[in-house]
Amino acid sequence: MPESNVEAVKAKVQAILVDIATVTLESNGYSIAMGSTKVFVDVSPFGDESTVIRLWAPVLIEVTPSNELYEYVALNADAYVFGHLHACLTESGTVNILMSHNLLGDFIDRDEIGRALYAVVGTADGIDNELQKRFGGKLLSEI
Repeated sequence: MPESNVEAVKAKVQAILVDIATVTLESNGYSIAMGSTKVFVDVSPFGDESTVIRLWAPVLIEVTPSNELYEYVALNADAYVFGHLHACLTESGTVNILMSHNLLGDFIDRDEIGRALYAVVGTADGIDNELQKRFGGKLLSEI
């Protein structure tokens, strides 16, 4: 995809986000805070002719890995309409638990991105305290 198309989708996404929330500019996109977490939004090429908008929100940071944690993530990864729960092993050996969702950016509109954004960040903020009690780790707001 020509870089100008990616930039056009980024501009459209930025205009939508600014219209619906308080947005922070990040090194690779944007973020919107909600409760004890925030949702990060970035736009990138997808194949030769499309774009993808990635929405992701930290649920827990620096969790000690365990079989119970991995089993929970595996069995609940797709339990949400908007968002996919997954574990990312860090270089320090801890695990970050994230909620993420992808949208095709080529035909994005305000309602689609707004609803997906608030579903992802709302879910992450809604489950983080419960999962912290169960598995430890830190909330994004604690870092």
